[in-house]
Amino acid sequence: RKEPVTPPAKIPIHGELPLLAVPDTVLLPHERLTLTLEKEGEGRAVDAALSADRFIALVPDDGSPGSLAPRGTAARIEQMRRREDGSIRITVAGIARIERGELVRTEPYPVVRAVPVPAPEGSDIRIEALRRACLASLEDLFRSSPGAEILEVAGRVVLPRDAGKDD
Repeated sequence: RKEPVTPPAKIPIHGELPLLAVPDTVLLPHERLTLTLEKEGEGRAVDAALSADRFIALVPDDGSPGSLAPRGTAARIEQMRRREDGSIRITVAGIARIERGELVRTEPYPVVRAVPVPAPEGSDIRIEALRRACLASLEDLFRSSPGAEILEVAGRVVLPRDAGKDD
């Protein structure tokens, strides 16, 4: 009998989370991400999360009307710094995948109903997050190195042959 590698998310999501729509960004559980926020509503959402349990919903958005993705990630705000120009820089850690439910309200900041989504059976989201982080580090390292073939070889080492086939 095969047990799932990653159990369903067991995090204290209280049903409603402040929402950050992040352009062209996907955060997986067990990954960290630093964001610079410039909109007033984003700052209010961060303040609300920090005054509660530090959880916030990060949902991909391409900026067009109605483009908010149906799934995102519940993240925990680990660091926050207000900058002199009025922007806010936060570091978040992905906690669990979530299904984006209805938008509860939009003012003074957006709040969404969030439902934890279990990881697919037989997969380990932590391994995928580590693989992506490793690949990004290798790309950064070899981008400044001469010879594009080095990056190609590194990609074959980090990416399994069947990567992306079931995406």
